[in-house]
Amino acid sequence: MKGKRGNVMGGGFFDGVSMWFVVPFMIVFVGIILLFIVGIGSTVVKARRENRNNEAAGLTTMPARVFGKREEMRGGGEFRVRTIYYLAFELDGGERKEFEVPGELYGLMAEGDRGTLRFMGTKFKGFERSRNA
Repeated sequence: MKGKRGNVMGGGFFDGVSMWFVVPFMIVFVGIILLFIVGIGSTVVKARRENRNNEAAGLTTMPARVFGKREEMRGGGEFRVRTIYYLAFELDGGERKEFEVPGELYGLMAEGDRGTLRFMGTKFKGFERSRNA
């Protein structure tokens, strides 16, 4: 069916709405979608870069002691709560490094434990306690 101006009439979303509303609405809508896409893209790029740097660093094995422990809770509200566990190690040269570790290992470690730390860049690979510690 044709309207008075010759255009096809239908049940469009913006029928009868002023162009002064439609154009800014579309610009904001497209802008929000672009921000969302850029945010996801930057997160993916950052994760890939970190993985590449970790692989390039190679596996490092050195004596260390557990210097500290901490937990971080993420989520809540309408989301499931997730606990992330961290162990801080002091290397023989005095340098300190903190890694995210599995909950099972976190529960078995105590501050002051000594052993051999294995890591690749910023990625924790393992910790074996010394028997004489």
